[in-house]
Amino acid sequence: MRDALQLSRDRVWFEDDRVPPRRLQVTHHPERRVVVLSAWHEGTCTATFQLPIADAPALIDVLVTALAASPQPTPISPTSPSLVPTAWDRVRSWAIAVVRRTA
Repeated sequence: MRDALQLSRDRVWFEDDRVPPRRLQVTHHPERRVVVLSAWHEGTCTATFQLPIADAPALIDVLVTALAASPQPTPISPTSPSLVPTAWDRVRSWAIAVVRRTA
């Protein structure tokens, strides 16, 4: 999987590594209180799902649980060129803390 392409605070694309190209677009529509998930196959939208904002916590719970259960990143050694945590390190640490608080 490649990094997500954040077009704005309300729109992000996630690309799948499979061929032909597949993408997931996530858009926020506050006026309708939904988040729309759109599945794209090459340049064609093949499906959409309108997730009510009220149901977003259940989706977030699954994603946080998946992050917390993922393998540990390779530890940074003292001789590594950078000791600054990556974005992945920060997200994973946050996810683990959330799961521990809710467990």
